[in-house]
Amino acid sequence: MIDHSIIRGCLQKDKKSEYLLYKQSFSLLMKVCYRYTSNKDDAMDFVNRGFLKILNNLDKYDFQHPYEAWIRRIMVNVIIDEFRKNKSYKEHVYMAEHQDLATFQSNTYSINDGEQNLLASEIMNLVQQLPAMAREVLNLNVFDGYSHKEIGEMMGISEAASKWHLFNARNILKEKISKLNNSSVRKKKVKHEAA
Repeated sequence: MIDHSIIRGCLQKDKKSEYLLYKQSFSLLMKVCYRYTSNKDDAMDFVNRGFLKILNNLDKYDFQHPYEAWIRRIMVNVIIDEFRKNKSYKEHVYMAEHQDLATFQSNTYSINDGEQNLLASEIMNLVQQLPAMAREVLNLNVFDGYSHKEIGEMMGISEAASKWHLFNARNILKEKISKLNNSSVRKKKVKHEAA
């Protein structure tokens, strides 16, 4: 929980308050950014851009609402804005808009017992390996709770394209998790046979 006196100090352009706010906001912002990027350097870049936007808009912050939720939303918007500028974004949008979505509508995703045994860090590592657009939509929908309609509006794609990217992300993850589980089972089996 951020002390409101620090925010008031930032509104007065107090450098010490700005430093304290950055320091206290950093871990939350980094967690958000790291989910959306494939490496730590890109995440740091986003954190710095996001924090600058937070400082520039601090006068709009409503003290009645949680600061953490407010900065999370700003951070996600900064990431989405940057992502939209990326050339590969346009290529992925085109591909998704023209895919046959009937397959998506007839399939569901389920997690088996083996998949539930994976550590959260392993899952996040697999999420980092997803194609950029699939990772963005998965993060926005699953981790940040946006609807496909909201994702479509934020990213400038159709609701159907958002659903397709989520479906694609889940299929890729399902395949990667299955491979990871199979290799874990083989390693345990070899280890057991060697003993």
